[in-house]
Amino acid sequence: MASFSTGDGIAVAAFLLSAYATWKTYQFNEKQKGLIESQERLVIPPPISRRQKWNFLVPFPEEVP
Repeated sequence: MASFSTGDGIAVAAFLLSAYATWKTYQFNEKQKGLIESQERLVIPPPISRRQKWNFLVPFPEEVP
């Protein structure tokens, strides 16, 4: 007949905690993967040039006669 000691109970608890942590890490990584994929699908417009941004305020030095 097998008998279980306190150490065996602690080992089983540690194993179950480890399995739970592994499962939660897997779930987190799947969510992260989905977030990264959705961010890659976002279309980011190119930055506007200095000329486009400020041309309506003052002429550039090269444009002054």
